[in-house]
Amino acid sequence: MKKRIRNLKLISFVMSLILVLLVFPLSSIAYALENRYETLNEVVELRDENTKHFENPDGSYTAIMYNNAVHRKDSNGNWQDIDNTMSETEIKNKQAYITSDGRITFAKKIKQDENEIYTLSENGYRITVSFANENIKSSNARLSNHASKYTPSGRDDLDTQFKKVKQIDNNTTLLYKNTLKGIDLEYVLSSNNVKENIIVKRLQDEYSYTFIYSLENLVATLNEDGSVSLFDSESGEERYSIPVPYMYDANGNLSYDVEYSLESLENGDYALTVSASSDWINSAKLPVVIDPPLDCNEEFDIISSAAVYDTHIDSKNPNVNYGNYRSMYVSSSQIVYMRPVSLINIPDDATVKSAYIDVYYYFPNSTSGSAMIGMYPVTVGWNEQTWTWNLAASNSQMGMDFSAPVDGRSFNASSSYTEASPGKVSFSVTELYKDAYAGKPFYGVALRYEYGTSTPVAILSGETSLSTYSTYYLRYDRDAIIKNGEYFIENVAFDGYFLNADNINTVNILSYDQSEYEKWIIEYLHNGYYKITNVMQNKSLSVPNANVNTANSSFVLESYEPVARKQWKIVDVGDGMCNFSPRSNESMFVAAAGVGVTVKQKASQAGYTDEWKICEYERVRLLPIYDWNDHGYRIGFASGVTSILTSEKNNKISTVSCPDEDEWQVDYQKQQIIDYLDNCEVFITHTHGCQTGFSIRRNNMTALEIDDISSKYFSNLGFVLLISCDTGIGYDPSHITNRTPVNIIEQLVISGADVAVGFDSAIYLDDGNEFAVDLIDKMVNDGMSLQDAINAINNEYLNGNSKGYIENIAAKAVIAGNANYCLR
Repeated sequence: MKKRIRNLKLISFVMSLILVLLVFPLSSIAYALENRYETLNEVVELRDENTKHFENPDGSYTAIMYNNAVHRKDSNGNWQDIDNTMSETEIKNKQAYITSDGRITFAKKIKQDENEIYTLSENGYRITVSFANENIKSSNARLSNHASKYTPSGRDDLDTQFKKVKQIDNNTTLLYKNTLKGIDLEYVLSSNNVKENIIVKRLQDEYSYTFIYSLENLVATLNEDGSVSLFDSESGEERYSIPVPYMYDANGNLSYDVEYSLESLENGDYALTVSASSDWINSAKLPVVIDPPLDCNEEFDIISSAAVYDTHIDSKNPNVNYGNYRSMYVSSSQIVYMRPVSLINIPDDATVKSAYIDVYYYFPNSTSGSAMIGMYPVTVGWNEQTWTWNLAASNSQMGMDFSAPVDGRSFNASSSYTEASPGKVSFSVTELYKDAYAGKPFYGVALRYEYGTSTPVAILSGETSLSTYSTYYLRYDRDAIIKNGEYFIENVAFDGYFLNADNINTVNILSYDQSEYEKWIIEYLHNGYYKITNVMQNKSLSVPNANVNTANSSFVLESYEPVARKQWKIVDVGDGMCNFSPRSNESMFVAAAGVGVTVKQKASQAGYTDEWKICEYERVRLLPIYDWNDHGYRIGFASGVTSILTSEKNNKISTVSCPDEDEWQVDYQKQQIIDYLDNCEVFITHTHGCQTGFSIRRNNMTALEIDDISSKYFSNLGFVLLISCDTGIGYDPSHITNRTPVNIIEQLVISGADVAVGFDSAIYLDDGNEFAVDLIDKMVNDGMSLQDAINAINNEYLNGNSKGYIENIAAKAVIAGNANYCLR
């Protein structure tokens, strides 16, 4: 009886579990399991060639700069993760390996009569490389693909996610063993580059290897420094590089006793021969690796896509450069130098909170003990490929600042730490990076041995083919209240009067006249402070050096340097107003005393004299054109447009004045119109028009003339409203995609505007004015997008609320570009 009861309980439990599963779907259970932890989310739009950005669960961001390229642009110009994994395929009846994007193919087998190794094809170029030595043995490629891309997931805790995203392995290896007797050929696809290793496993009579380069749209040149460049055959611009070769042995010893010879062949191909020193190899520890890589770059602005320079120097070999070593060494006689090619690219409104460098290491001669290593700022420029002990010694303190150590860390030896599986130490470089973003010269850091029981410490360099190279990363918030740009700065107590720097050294309050002396560039320094530079003087707002704590001292203009008296804290005090305080004394403020009087450093003032309104530089340009026709007929704006736009907080309107009524024949110059378009965000004009242009009196500003502008680009232009007949005739979105405009609004978008509005037929003067007021009112005061505002006007007309329109003008409006554009 008891047994039966137990069975009933078991059946009851099972039935309850089934009921729970039916009520709580399996997909929900899977979701709950997958989201056990919070997730790092990549901000894809912030990618560049070497950098990824992640939004952290707390709302902050992390930017990671990798040593080599991790992204490559697709055909649409978008950065995609580099994927060098290869799969087997058949090409021309032969088996081969190919990348997923078809960029590179490798032969599965090479032999004497089938000696083509690989082909790289991109951007209209093709490079095919074949092995041309005698006695090539048949050899099948051994393919080792890199790991699949890691995507942060709630399955891992945040520490694990962060650890995995900091190291990206996109190295795929193909090894052709015993291609020649005692010789292997190894190829490593790393980032955008193809790394070729000639591996000498046995001593040879000579060490000379010839490769045939078949090029399309490229020509090859042997440079004086021993490298080879591949140039575009038409433009002459360098597209690829084969750097100076070197070799290293099993003990890590390196030699540059390797050279190229380049022969142009009759069929347009080139024979590239790599010759290495027999004396050096015969005395080295085998295997010896001869290393001639092919460097490629997606953007072609630089040939190497490496983001980091690093090397070490050695007092025992004071004239030797170690820039190509896979490992760098720190000891009592060796110092490592490291620096990024450029600072990590972060958004303009980013505030750096912390910055770090991860260093990967091992002890080549020890399995126990430790070494204390200090990190110091480098004070001089240096070159990875030329830096030596003697060059460093020619500078004070070996080119370092011993008085300002950045950080110090203990490196502990372990039998588990090897080149293939190194240890890791993180150095904090927060203040160093904050100073660098604020404009202080930045030459990187040096690692110097301080004390310990074991040396040398081997630091993995950027030349290693491993993914464990030094990594630079930082955390930042996006909290700047002013975006970088040109502004007018208006004093609240003296409405209509602006900071003016018409004297070379002083700053006054004068009437607003749009002069260059009243324009200021405000630039965020990523450290909580701003740089404020006068456009005309090209000098920065500053507290006098002797008066950083003195009230009533007049502000001056000086060349910028990253010191506290030239950096400014801007605080939003409400209603669109701001205070400006110098970093040197944040209890003081920029204050006005009256029109024509210099601004001074004062404590908080009554009467709003220390409050300022930051106005965007001519954000809106209203251009009422007095046009000509047989009746001397003028066209202008309804006043409602101006009143709506000027009510928007922090918005400065520049209404171009019209000629007097009796001077209506005065013409706008076409260059004026181009300047207006180039220097505003919103451009609105009401004048006659046609499909290919709009009238500026007796002739038109045409689409062709806008296309002919040398810059081909209006960097600030957002919204253009042409209240002009026929300016939208023939619109088709594909015209913009294919860059084949048929009307003026399409050309404006192609040239840089976010969106342009015209009309596909004739419109009446009064209707155009009413439409403009109605449209701007809905976009500014109701917060509607452009498309929604036009739809609303159209619906109101159809429902009988014509607002005096003679015709349904909204139905004739044509939008080219971003129809979701918002004016707020």
